Amino acid sequence: MLDPKLSLGETLSFLQDDFNTNIIVDQTIDSLDIPVGFELEDVTLGKILDTLCERNELGYVASGNTIEILPQENKKLIVTLTYEVHGLSPIH
Repeated sequence: MLDPKLSLGETLSFLQDDFNTNIIVDQTIDSLDIPVGFELEDVTLGKILDTLCERNELGYVASGNTIEILPQENKKLIVTLTYEVHGLSPIH
């Protein structure tokens, strides 16, 4: 369960340990001492991050087991493009 008395920084540290993931916080974020102020229980990491970021005007980008916390205005858009290629033969 997420303790509402924890600061944002303490909460992110807890989530990092609890979900065995790497959480990187952008150095421009200065709101890490603000109390989280809500409880969540039996929810996914994604839902927790969505709620934390929405309440603190932040965003996040997840790649593999690494999550980067960013100011909302710096949130990156990551797009994966997949192309189907036909007519290629192996090089001998």
